Amino acid sequence: MLDAPLLHLRRSCASLLGLFVLASMLAVPAHGQVAQSSALFLRIEPDSRSAGMGNTGVAVANDANSMFWNPSLRFIYSKLTSGQRGATGDGNASTLATDLSALYRSAPFALAGTEATFSAGLNIANLGGTLDFNEQELGSDPIPASFRIGPALTLDFDEYNSLTIATDFNKSLVSSDVEVQDGDTARVGNTGFQALFDSWGSARGQVRPNGEATSLSLLQQFTVGTGLEYWYDDLFALRSGYYYEHPDNGDRQFLTFGAGLRYNIVGVDISYLYTSDDRSPLANTLRFSLLFDFQ
Repeated sequence: MLDAPLLHLRRSCASLLGLFVLASMLAVPAHGQVAQSSALFLRIEPDSRSAGMGNTGVAVANDANSMFWNPSLRFIYSKLTSGQRGATGDGNASTLATDLSALYRSAPFALAGTEATFSAGLNIANLGGTLDFNEQELGSDPIPASFRIGPALTLDFDEYNSLTIATDFNKSLVSSDVEVQDGDTARVGNTGFQALFDSWGSARGQVRPNGEATSLSLLQQFTVGTGLEYWYDDLFALRSGYYYEHPDNGDRQFLTFGAGLRYNIVGVDISYLYTSDDRSPLANTLRFSLLFDFQ
C-alpha cells in the first residue's frame, strides 16, 4: 500500500493534471501589444514563478524576486536607438524612476475545513521622467508606468499539499500631450507622476485597417492575469495561468505553465508560454530562474 505522503501526492497531481489539460483546450492567439511608451522591458516580470502563473505576482512574491515588486528607485539609461538618428541626435536617453508598493497578508484562518491565508498587493511601477532620445527635435517618450493590484488565496490542505490562487489586474499609466512648435506637431510624453492622475479616462487603442483608431474604456485598458500554484511538501511545484488583454488594447492572450523545485538552499523554476498562434513573438517562450536561500 502507498504511505500517506505518496497517496496525497498521487491524488493532488491527478487533480492538477486535469486543470492543465482543461486550460490547454482554451488557448487563444497572442498578438503584439499596443506600443505607447519606450523601455517596455521595464514591465517584464523577472522570475519564472510569476511567468508560470499568468504573470501574477503582486500578492504572492516572497523570495529574492520580490525586489521587482518592492519600493525602489532606479536609474534608466537606454541606447536602443543609438546610431539610428543620424545627425539629429545620438539616440541615447536616461531618466530616474521609482516604485511604490504595499502588501497585506492575513493570519491563517479556517475556510471550509482547510487552513487558508489571504493576501493582497499593490504596485505602482516606473513613476518617473520621460526619455528624450533626440533633444534637437520636439517630442519625448514616456516610460511604461503601471498600476497593478491583486489578491491571492493559499489553501493548506494538509502538511504536504497546498494550493495558491492569484489574480493580478494591471493598467498602463501612460499619457501624452500634443505640442506644436514652428509648425511641427509631436506627442510629448508626460511624466509618470502626471500620468498617475490623468490616465484614467478613455485611451487610444489599436488602429484598424481603415486607419481609424479605436477608443478604449477604462475597463478595457486593464489586463488580467490569473494563476494556480500547487506545492507538495515545499519540495516541488506545478503552476498554470492565463493572461488576457482586450483585443483593441494589444490582444495578448495566452496560457502559461510552470514548475519549481526546492532542495536545501537551491531553488529552480521553469515556465513556458503557450499560444495557438505560432507567428506570435510570445509563442514557445521558455524561462528559467535559479534561487539561493541562505536563511
